[in-house]
Amino acid sequence: VSFQFKTQYSAKNIKFINEALYNYRIDNPNSSVSAKGKVGAIINEFKEIDNFLQDKKILPETLSQLILHELRAYIWNFMRISKFYEHEFIILSQKKLKEEDLKIFYKSRYIKLKEKIKMFLLVNYSAFFKYLLSIIKKYTK
Repeated sequence: VSFQFKTQYSAKNIKFINEALYNYRIDNPNSSVSAKGKVGAIINEFKEIDNFLQDKKILPETLSQLILHELRAYIWNFMRISKFYEHEFIILSQKKLKEEDLKIFYKSRYIKLKEKIKMFLLVNYSAFFKYLLSIIKKYTK
């Protein structure tokens, strides 16, 4: 996640093509889905992005989109991790998101209300948010 962000941010030109040139994935039994030591791996990736951006001037709308991407990544990761690690992951996600300047996120006219509600629930009512995600996870498998 952080490598992709850094390379795209640093590129002078980017060209998108509508063709899959490379697609290769083998599940790893030691992946962050089931490994206790890696439950916060995605959170560390976003901390790395924060460090990378520390001295750079970022437009508020760009920052709000990055925070939205972070929120979505955490929700996606929650949906795939072992039930055993869900509580720890939600607490880590909440703590990390509280470090962000969420006023920019909430004020953005480009962030949909439902995304703002998700953020609000995760940051302020993490136990309830975890409960909602657990229900969704249970019935979408």
